[in-house]
Amino acid sequence: MIGTTAIAGGLHNFVVLSSSMVPTYNPGDVVVVESVRPEHIEEGDVITFNDTGQAGMRNAAGRTTHRVVGVNHAGESTTFTTKGDANEEPDVVPVQGDDVVGRVVFAVPVVGQVFLFAERSSRMWVAIVVVLPASVLVLSEVRELVAVTGQTDRAARLERGERNRNR
Repeated sequence: MIGTTAIAGGLHNFVVLSSSMVPTYNPGDVVVVESVRPEHIEEGDVITFNDTGQAGMRNAAGRTTHRVVGVNHAGESTTFTTKGDANEEPDVVPVQGDDVVGRVVFAVPVVGQVFLFAERSSRMWVAIVVVLPASVLVLSEVRELVAVTGQTDRAARLERGERNRNR
């Protein structure tokens, strides 16, 4: 997933990057996640969590979105066994309750493709937004400098020519 944007009411959105949750969520879908306490998460819920190193639908901040296939209570702590819908095996590392960002409440298909394109094309955007205007500015200044220098040279030649005629 790419980044997070806070939305009103404790909601966040993430762009799906990988196909680990296909057919439920596809790369480029945006999932909207609500903050939820670990004790309110049930088997079958799809949660987004801080990834501690396992593979999955990960963003730059290290978050993954997978389905809960097991809820494990040990004293006062709760962990979750998760699995991508497209994966054959559950994730190796259980998710700690404190690592849960929230539960997916809905998804908007395809909208995140714009963000994926921008991220993959970041060098192109730098060229368009920074290099192109800077090049135009530099060329404009060089052109101005050449014009001023040319006028100075012409004025000097004219002045020399008039001096030679006056002799």
